[in-house]
Amino acid sequence: MPPPRTPATKDLDKLLNTLKQNFNKQEKHLQQELQVRGIQKELAIYLYLNDFIHKTKHYTPNDIQENIDFKNLYEYFTKLEYGHCGQKPYALFWLLEYFGLESHAIGYSDILGWSHGFLEVKTHNQWQILDPTFNVFFNIGIEDIIQDPYCKRKILSLYSNEFYTDSTQDYEDFVQTIIDANTHTTFKYNREWFMFMGFYPFVPPILTFNLSKPESKKPL
Repeated sequence: MPPPRTPATKDLDKLLNTLKQNFNKQEKHLQQELQVRGIQKELAIYLYLNDFIHKTKHYTPNDIQENIDFKNLYEYFTKLEYGHCGQKPYALFWLLEYFGLESHAIGYSDILGWSHGFLEVKTHNQWQILDPTFNVFFNIGIEDIIQDPYCKRKILSLYSNEFYTDSTQDYEDFVQTIIDANTHTTFKYNREWFMFMGFYPFVPPILTFNLSKPESKKPL
């Protein structure tokens, strides 16, 4: 016999069911938009959920430390006020798992000490990168980068409620300052990661990638 449903479980169930219903309404439109851009239509659900996790919590401001332990999706939503790149990928992992979608969390660090966390998701037997922190998708995986740092990549930068720039100069201006946390909580702290996005002429950084496993594989 399954355990009784608690109020917390019911709240999360309600949220996830609402997500399913909303995606079902938008699925055909999202798939068409992706196909026009040369991106597999099957990625629509991944990008929809990536966008959701990105927008549910603002990035942790520079003057705040929030190293709160959370072991499932419910705790992510209830314990954290903000979310950074060491937290959002795990929330997305659990959310994708709830929808029956395969993914794994990846972390990297470089020789300057910068680090970042994101996900790889699998469609058509191909691993591709999803980043819920900055709401971007890359049609390549880690092995592609390792084999050829200059490999061609298609990058889809979704609308972000935390940052948006249109040009290299916008980015240069943006990265010099930390935006007022009252109006804009994300600051672009990792130059190497945004090379992948195309804001800079691409020079492959020296990175170490690590596969990371969430402590729990259950939404609750």
